[in-house]
Amino acid sequence: MSKISVVVLTKNSQKHLNKCINSIIKQKYNDFEIIIVDADSIDNTKMILYTYKKFSSIPFTIIDVHSNTSIGKARQIGVNNSEGDIIAFVDSDVELPHDNWLKSMLEPLSDPNIAGTQ
Repeated sequence: MSKISVVVLTKNSQKHLNKCINSIIKQKYNDFEIIIVDADSIDNTKMILYTYKKFSSIPFTIIDVHSNTSIGKARQIGVNNSEGDIIAFVDSDVELPHDNWLKSMLEPLSDPNIAGTQ
């Protein structure tokens, strides 16, 4: 079973962040971590994130970057701080469609005909 690192970029994301994080936390896949890369949020984003970090049983990392950090660089920072074999990028305004999304995402990778491991 592969460990998944879910990398979420945030900047003043308080409006959608609870739905996003809740949809990740309730995933039925066992082995994943959440890595948040926040670009100098000035709303309640950080308060929300630190509350999740405090009460979540899922590994939860928060990394602060400067507000002028590009999206690509912020994602790379998330990847560099990840422990997963697989990286999933999720936007902070996205709610995952179902509780098995992470597991569903991995299924094609275990099929040798799709993943090219024949």
